[in-house]
Amino acid sequence: MTTDGTDGTDGLTSRLETARLVCSNPIFFKNFIVALVVGTILNVINSGDVIFEDGKEVVAWKICLTYITPFLVSSFGSFNGLRSDKVNTV
Repeated sequence: MTTDGTDGTDGLTSRLETARLVCSNPIFFKNFIVALVVGTILNVINSGDVIFEDGKEVVAWKICLTYITPFLVSSFGSFNGLRSDKVNTV
């Protein structure tokens, strides 16, 4: 361990390792499930009238973005949680 409290490894390397962990099957699957549940709830709240009524045009990019956003937020939370665990165990 160095005097600044780090283990002397490159910060980018540890970030890449953490990013690989976030993209691993169990964590990726959990983030996907979170995005599916939260995205569906948000779509029903925000676009329910457009989705369930005939004759109204559904804006596909808004619906996709409503699923992508919770996935990214959940992935970012997993990334930060793994990084802080790694820092605290060193």
